[in-house]
Amino acid sequence: MQIGSQLLALAAAVSPAGAFSPFGLSARKFATARTPYTRLAADGATVEVPPLPVAASVDRDSDVDSNVVDFVRPAGSTNAWEVHKFGGASLATAELYRTVGDLLIREAGGRGNGTIPTMAVVSARGGMTDLLVKVVDSALVDSELASVALTEAVESQIALLGELAPPEIAELIGEAFRRDAADILSVVNSLRMLKTVPAVTMEVVTGFGEIWSAQTLHAYLRTRGVSCDW
Repeated sequence: MQIGSQLLALAAAVSPAGAFSPFGLSARKFATARTPYTRLAADGATVEVPPLPVAASVDRDSDVDSNVVDFVRPAGSTNAWEVHKFGGASLATAELYRTVGDLLIREAGGRGNGTIPTMAVVSARGGMTDLLVKVVDSALVDSELASVALTEAVESQIALLGELAPPEIAELIGEAFRRDAADILSVVNSLRMLKTVPAVTMEVVTGFGEIWSAQTLHAYLRTRGVSCDW
């Protein structure tokens, strides 16, 4: 696994029978990265999310710094975590999100030796990264162009979300997406004065595609009655 923009989002994760723990992979150690941010909880409240664990591909016995979290097996599970990675082409439409979600549910059901704690690391849906890059590029020319491009990006994700989840789930998440968009716009509006795009700005803006994608997949899994978190 690679540390990079595709791992910016918290993984949408599946574990049957309530076995999911957001702090557990049995055979890996994970290095923390990014800064804390606020996300929407299932009940509509906002909660502070700690720095994101990102796979560092190091052995359990390796020497790592004190900023490393040791992931353990969820309570009640006899199997180690399995991690699946899905690229944007696998998440280009609502039907493909359903396909991915149903695959994860089947995988979590196990293969005759008990349920399997299952995590998915998702890229932005197909085409979203290009839309967000367009937002940044437009901001160098005109803030209104950037706003129009951003509205196109976020509303297209919200429309897809609406195909996957009922209003009682989708509306709260859609509101969170729009708050994210307001944050993005405040970031990119400074670019005309800078007349350049710092690498960290591009990374932050395009990274929202992964965050939205994880939340979208999570919304679908909730409609299936799966015990999950993102």
